[in-house]
Order: sequence, then C-alpha cells, then structure tokens
Amino acid sequence: PGPAVRAGALKRLVHPAFAAELAPVSMAAPGWPGTLGEPISRSRTGTVHRIRLPLAGQEAVVFVKVFRNRNALGAAKSLVKRSRARFAWEGAHGLADRGFQAAVPLVFEERRVLGVHVSSVFACREVPGRPWLAAFESEGLDLVARTAAWIGRLHRAGVDHRALAPKNLFVREDTIVPIEYDRVRFGRRIPRSRRDAALALFLKNLRSRLGPEDIERARAAHLEASADR
Repeated sequence: PGPAVRAGALKRLVHPAFAAELAPVSMAAPGWPGTLGEPISRSRTGTVHRIRLPLAGQEAVVFVKVFRNRNALGAAKSLVKRSRARFAWEGAHGLADRGFQAAVPLVFEERRVLGVHVSSVFACREVPGRPWLAAFESEGLDLVARTAAWIGRLHRAGVDHRALAPKNLFVREDTIVPIEYDRVRFGRRIPRSRRDAALALFLKNLRSRLGPEDIERARAAHLEASADR
C-alpha cells in the first residue's frame, strides 16, 4: 500500500508508484480543497470530485472522495471506527487481493483531532467500462443473472459488499466492477442474512423490469455461485 506519512493529526497512505504526482491530493496541499474544483456530486457526508493528473507520463482521470461526519453522533462513533476513506482504501485493495477487479487505489488520508475523525480523503483511478444500467439496456436479462452470480462469488470469497445497487457497478467486457469501496467488509464466511440483503439491494431497483422468473433465475445463479447448498 505504500509508505505512511504523518503530519500532526494527518495520516496518509499513497500509491508508491505515483507519490510525487499525487502530492496535490492532500489536505496539507496549498489551496486545498480548491485544487479539486467543483464537486460532481455532494451529500451530507462529503463530496466527489473528478480531476485529471499526470500518472506514469500520461494524463489520467482520478476520482477524489472527501468524507466528513454527518453529525455529532458520527463524530463520536469515529473515536472507535475507521474512517470511510480508510474503509474504501482497504476495500479496493481487498477486492484486488481476492482476484476481483476494482479501481486502482491511489490515496488514503485522514485528519483526526483528539482522536475524532474530522475529514478523510480517498482517491482512485477511473474504472474503465460502462455503467451497469447502460449495459443492461443492450445486454438485457442475461446481465442480471451474470451479476447475481458475480455477487455469489464475492460472498464465497468472504466479501460482504453493502452497496451493490446497479448505479454502483460498471461492466468491463465480461466482468463486473464495483465503484464504491467504503461499504466493503471482509470475513471468513458471510452470514446468509447479509448475502440475501446484498442480492436484494441489487434487485430492488430492477423489479419493475423483471418478472418472477427473472428474479428466481438471479437467485439461483447467486446460490450456485456462492456454493451455498
């Protein structure tokens, strides 16, 4: 994961191949966060930015997520929990370590004051491919079953991804690639309730476009791939 750099309450992990190029992606950089420009999306817990940086001699698209606590309760919980940026860093690495495609993680950084997480940053390279919903328009119901089987393989490998809505997935050739990583957890065995919840979340926004037989086909594909008889 690269060297750790501490500056007071700032903790930083950076991809070792691009340490110099990624210097601007830091809460310690001059002009931060203005260097990121306007966010492409915003929520109560942070912002997402799309920037271009030279990496390995070529211009690359980099997504930067800046996380903040939603409220005082979130701040209190941060005393004993990892930051969302840290979870995202570990999630992307963990997926790749288990043989699944994921964005290349570039930067994790967090700032804490008296142990309380104040802000954190996760940056990764752009995931090549098509948004899942766009691919569904051309590939149809076969993509639903194929994705359900992919979710089953995640579970068999001990990956509990808790944000598998279609909007958080890309399709790259014949491979499904998630683009959200802070909701990924790992374990030796994923409980049946968590596996069912992950598949249900994926199918939830598709129900108006799926018949009962399509849903049953997806469940069967997930069951077979997860090796849960």
